[in-house]
Amino acid sequence: MQTNPDMHTSLLLLATWWLQCHREAEDKSIAQCSFEMCNAPMPSDPRLASWDTCAVCRESVPMQSPTESVCSKGHKTARCCQTLLQTRKMDAAAQKKCALCGAVAVEPGAGMEWGPLLDAHCTFCDGYLVTGL
Repeated sequence: MQTNPDMHTSLLLLATWWLQCHREAEDKSIAQCSFEMCNAPMPSDPRLASWDTCAVCRESVPMQSPTESVCSKGHKTARCCQTLLQTRKMDAAAQKKCALCGAVAVEPGAGMEWGPLLDAHCTFCDGYLVTGL
């Protein structure tokens, strides 16, 4: 599968979130593999790692939450529950919501082939992602 910059950012965000959730894990090879695939260093402190910029002001956005991004100026943007990318950077018409927890998911834009990586379920609660909620 051919990758694109959004896939790289998504992979870095997911790996960083994994590191934050598994700080005590001795085997971090799953995260290390993700960073190597993207030619990026594994952060020494994943709470400070920033692979994304604010959709409003372009400030650096540290990965502190899988559900929203907040830059140093206070701009908040929901994150896609499947890719962790900021939804403000995506087409609003392509957004879906989880029927159970309300998390947002975004259909990939034209030319973004994610293949079987995304499905119709919420990553957080396994609820169905639907349009029009």
